[in-house]
This record gives sequence, structure tokens and C-alpha cells, in this order.
Amino acid sequence: MDIFAAPMRQKVRGTYEMHFGDRYYGHYYWYVHNVVVDGPDSNPAWDAKVQETSTDC
Repeated sequence: MDIFAAPMRQKVRGTYEMHFGDRYYGHYYWYVHNVVVDGPDSNPAWDAKVQETSTDC
């Protein structure tokens, strides 16, 4: 039997706001729309999958 485990992941979609200390092309704030960020879920649970395999004795 093989057991696979990995931390739960989540995708977040939204607008990314960047702040610059000095003007960048005339602006301090820049926005990137429809950004998808994939990362670990805020819940520390793990996703587990069990797969039966044949024994090799």
C-alpha cells in the first residue's frame, strides 16, 4: 500500500496592489488585475491519498 500526503492548497483570485517608495513611471501605486495565486491553505490540514499496490516479496 502506498500513502501520499501533501498540505492542502488554495487558489486566490483578485487584484495585486504594488507600492513603490519612489514614483515608477509617474505612479507610486500599480495594480495587476485578475491575478491567481496558488499557495498553502490557511488550514493546516493535510490531504492524504491511499493506493493499493501488489506486494513484491
